[in-house]
Amino acid sequence: MVSLKLNPAKLVCADQIHSSNVKIVGASDKDIFVGDCDGLITADKEIILGIFIADCVPLLMSYRCEELKAVIHIDWKGLSAGIIENSLEILQREFCVRPEEIKVYIGHHIRACAVMK
Repeated sequence: MVSLKLNPAKLVCADQIHSSNVKIVGASDKDIFVGDCDGLITADKEIILGIFIADCVPLLMSYRCEELKAVIHIDWKGLSAGIIENSLEILQREFCVRPEEIKVYIGHHIRACAVMK
């Protein structure tokens, strides 16, 4: 087994309510679940952002060598309600980030071909 040697006291997770809500988190949010959201954004390099997935899609964003980072839990409800757009809007409004400067990564997720029929 490989250890990532991450400190769980620095972990911040979204409560994941299948919404389009995205919140900015900081040092005071370490070691908690942030309620009423499916996306987290932080400028704190010490924070580890986390989400849980099953049949949903994890979307990770970073800006300037992780000066800013975001995790988004995407399900059909959040996607149709604009969770990606909300995340980009927060990054633009609160951190003056241009969308073309953001690196985006899509994590592992279940695809239609993997669903049992």
